[in-house]
Amino acid sequence: MEGIIQMLPQQHFNNETGYYEETHHKEWNHIDEKKYGIGRVRSVEKFLDTFGIHFAEKTAEANLCRFVGAPMHYMFTKYIRSDKMGIDYDLIHYQFKDPAVYGETWNEGTHEVETF
Repeated sequence: MEGIIQMLPQQHFNNETGYYEETHHKEWNHIDEKKYGIGRVRSVEKFLDTFGIHFAEKTAEANLCRFVGAPMHYMFTKYIRSDKMGIDYDLIHYQFKDPAVYGETWNEGTHEVETF
């Protein structure tokens, strides 16, 4: 049962983004698909690039959990949208890379963030 529970969110993501075309439409719960889609504020491409997901290769950078949490919160909350409804991803040009390979790039000032 645990494997099925872990698989459902990934199938939802795959279906919503088109990440895996071979994901069968029937394999996950579509009840609130329109209500809780991926949103319209940032593009799928921006989401994939920011969080190190490589669409064409069907791979993702490892160790994302080391970034998601305090480091991401500290970096991204500076860019709350003017309507206070989330982050303005147009201002963020950071792309997550596996810290085991590239180091903690979020601490190195290697990312660009637009300021106005």
